[in-house]
Amino acid sequence: MGREVMYINARMHMHACMHACRKIARELVERFPGKFTTDFENNKKLVETFTNISSKKLRNRIAGYTTRLMTITYAEAPESKEEI
Repeated sequence: MGREVMYINARMHMHACMHACRKIARELVERFPGKFTTDFENNKKLVETFTNISSKKLRNRIAGYTTRLMTITYAEAPESKEEI
C-alpha cells in the first residue's frame, strides 16, 4: 500500500515537471522566435544562455522540447511555391 502511494506521487511530480518544462520551452520560443532551430545541440546552448537553469537534466529536457516544437513548426509551415 505504501509503495503505491509513493509511486503515484512520483508520477504526479514527473507530470508537473514535464508540464513546467513544456511551458518554459514554449515561452522561450515565443520570446526568441528566430533563434531556435531543429538542432538539439544549438538549442541546448541557447537554453543555457537565455535562462539561469543550473540542472543539466532540466536544461536538456527544455532544449529537447524546443527542438520538437521547431520540428513541428517547420513541418506545418507551408512551402512558398509560386503557382504558374
